[in-house]
Amino acid sequence: MIRIVSFSLLVLGTAFVSAQKKKDSLKSSNIDEVVITGSGYAQKVKDAPATISVISQADIKKRAYRDITDALQDIPGVFITGGGSTSDFSIRGAESGQTLVLIDGKRINTRETRPNSDGPGIEQGWMPPLETIERIEVVKGPMSSLYGSDAMGGVINIITKKLTNNWRGSVATSLIQQVHKESGNTYQIDGYTAGSLIKDLLQMKITGSYSDRNEDKFVGGFTERVIKAFGTEFSLTPNEKNVFKLNYDYNRQERNQNPGYSLAPNAKSSRNNYERNVLSLSHKGDYTNFHTNSYIQYDNTNNPNRDMRYETFLAYSLNNFNIKKHVISFGGEYRYERLNDLGNKIKSEGEIVTKLTRWNWSAFAEGNWNLVDKLHLVTGARLDNDENYGSNFTPRGYLVWNVNNNFTVKGGTSWGYKAPGLRAVNPGWGQVTGGGTQDGVIIGNKDLKPEKSFNQEVTVMFEDNKKVINLSVTGFNTDFKNKLVEVRKCNNSEECKQFENIYNHIYDFISTRENLGKANSMGLEANLGVNVSKSIVLKANYTYTDTKIKSDEIPALYNKPYARIPKHMMNANVSWKANDSFEFWTRGNYRSESQPGVSRGRAQEFPIPAYFLWDLGTVYRLNKHVRFTFGVYNLLDKNIRNDASDPANNFGFRIDGIRYQFGANYFF
Repeated sequence: MIRIVSFSLLVLGTAFVSAQKKKDSLKSSNIDEVVITGSGYAQKVKDAPATISVISQADIKKRAYRDITDALQDIPGVFITGGGSTSDFSIRGAESGQTLVLIDGKRINTRETRPNSDGPGIEQGWMPPLETIERIEVVKGPMSSLYGSDAMGGVINIITKKLTNNWRGSVATSLIQQVHKESGNTYQIDGYTAGSLIKDLLQMKITGSYSDRNEDKFVGGFTERVIKAFGTEFSLTPNEKNVFKLNYDYNRQERNQNPGYSLAPNAKSSRNNYERNVLSLSHKGDYTNFHTNSYIQYDNTNNPNRDMRYETFLAYSLNNFNIKKHVISFGGEYRYERLNDLGNKIKSEGEIVTKLTRWNWSAFAEGNWNLVDKLHLVTGARLDNDENYGSNFTPRGYLVWNVNNNFTVKGGTSWGYKAPGLRAVNPGWGQVTGGGTQDGVIIGNKDLKPEKSFNQEVTVMFEDNKKVINLSVTGFNTDFKNKLVEVRKCNNSEECKQFENIYNHIYDFISTRENLGKANSMGLEANLGVNVSKSIVLKANYTYTDTKIKSDEIPALYNKPYARIPKHMMNANVSWKANDSFEFWTRGNYRSESQPGVSRGRAQEFPIPAYFLWDLGTVYRLNKHVRFTFGVYNLLDKNIRNDASDPANNFGFRIDGIRYQFGANYFF
């Protein structure tokens, strides 16, 4: 272990010595960054009616992220659940499925192809190639008044680079080499090229990526994960006021497990594939005081190994116009979902249901009112009409006060809304479950209600006149209503005999889903950025989160934490730009002990132990066309494993031990 750490420090130390000329300066993220996700139009972070964090293009380049969960690791209020190829995320205690993921404002939602455990790690694999990303905006707290269902916990919007007349592109390769030989290495290559076919009229972009995480060589380790992606975009600009875009993206993810590797020697091999085809047509108009952004999208996601296909057709429009110092936004959305699944295990009226559909339309409006100088009130509301649940009204109100050039105080309330999945509400649907070791089934419940949340938050932001220090503190409280949990109807085959006449089979267990009355999440997020010098930047943040179930429908769960997340999280990283060629970074992530949460309707018995991870790395720019990256991750080789035989040290997930990252990028 000492040799490994010494080697890592030696590599970085050698680079430090060769770094001599200091030129460009680094900057910590500040409150003047421009974002669009908070209201649907461009505004500074300090003016946005929401709590927003931004992951910049510079951060993405030097960290060599694998997927979106890697990129979210340092964001206050965000906890990465699981590890490796099964990573997912939780924002302020909300489940991953309660956070909406967008790419350039367009919705991603493929979770219906992964019932039961929701296939953690899949949704994050749809991220575009890293070199095409301009920034990632993370909105914490409900945003259903603007984005509808799925935005109950927050929104993650991945913004890609704009097309230009000049042709440009890049190719990036990366290797993650494990020190422990039983862990699988990761190989990745991605690239893009973009430019003008007809100057000032027609531009295009082509992207592609390939990633292969090798399977671990021990039982319970990570599966092999292969990701292949291809995309193309055509942009037509007939004049400076209108832009039309046609996009097509294809993604394929493969998950493979083999006996003698991540499976026991006598187990059967496992193959799971997920394919996604997305076609969209969009229009953006900029007409002096009126702006419009509309798109239609067809999304087809397949899980061929389980005979599932999920299709969505979506039409969306967001418009805004200026009246003096006020901004009025309005729009609408129509969504049609269709699920074909041969995995239903029960008959309904003598037939097995294999097809489920649902439509939803919505209308929304929002106003940003300049009450007096430096004081803005944002009011908004959305009306959703769902085929299964009827109408739902979701409002929000927010006040933003720019006290002076240094201080901003803002806060408000927002409501969240999420409709249950297509299978969950159909009593004629029995979804297979049991993880391959038990013969179980989850029965739909027609009486389920949509989950709802009510969030209150207050933020104070500060930045000094010289933009050396920026600080923000946010306090939040979120009340959940109708939270979904899985409840057992019977726990073993003997108990399940009573349902044999209904389901024509004796299962090992039978579950259904029910609504809990109330739950609560409250906490604090603090963020600090310091430009220590022109070349050294410190960023640090702290998060406190406490979750509780406040209903007594299931006595064993009352007042228990519903989310298995740490109460305390701390992140810190330092970057030093030694000169135009070398930049160095290091970061630490601390997670306190996590309280036992609720999993599939039952309180978990053991907490997750506390842990600390330390990474460091460097970026070397040979010239304007070539860049190299090197990093050491989990430098202290913290052993984080999923081992039920040792409850005191069982994390419930795995994180790779110490590993090296080598990367090379070519820009043209």
